[in-house]
Amino acid sequence: MILHLMKAQQIMASGIYERPNDNWEFIESKVDMTPGNGPDGNCWLWKGRLSKEGYANVTYKGKLKGSHVHFYEYYIGPVPEGLELDHWCRNRHCVRPGHLEAVTHQENMLRGNTIVAKFAMTTHCPQGHEYTPENTYVNPKGSRLCITCRQEKQSTTEYKEYCQKYYQENRERFRSRTSEYSKRYRERNREKLNALARAYRAKKKQQSSEK
Repeated sequence: MILHLMKAQQIMASGIYERPNDNWEFIESKVDMTPGNGPDGNCWLWKGRLSKEGYANVTYKGKLKGSHVHFYEYYIGPVPEGLELDHWCRNRHCVRPGHLEAVTHQENMLRGNTIVAKFAMTTHCPQGHEYTPENTYVNPKGSRLCITCRQEKQSTTEYKEYCQKYYQENRERFRSRTSEYSKRYRERNREKLNALARAYRAKKKQQSSEK
């Protein structure tokens, strides 16, 4: 946290940062600073508009902006590039600057009550196998799969019969897709393939002459 505060102070000192101060008294009147608010009793609760996710919003210079971001920029400084604000109090409509920390998007996701956080905390598959690097496969959608469970499933007779039946039913579609892919690949890489073919023929001709 100290590092991102230093970055914010450096930007302010450079003179290129304009502190938001438009109608600040009105904005502060939208905040309930009564002691006892929030989980720890120290939250500043926004009394104005909230987003559907529960975050405080304010209109600044004609644009909708997070109120917590506005308060952070006023009291502390700009949010460092590449970072976003995380409520460590876990109260989304809290705007108290001391309850905010600039972190990466990944860190923000891992801290909250999100699918990503639950995903990261899961160490074993439903069958009890540990998600070690050697026993974990991440599919293109980003989901983790247990390799042990996958191998056990693929070794069953039912799975092999299912794969064979599925291939038989979709054989023509697979062949058509393969043909279309090969055609597109040749069109996109025609020059490269021709160069490889010329190099191969030249190599074979040289070998024949040496004999």
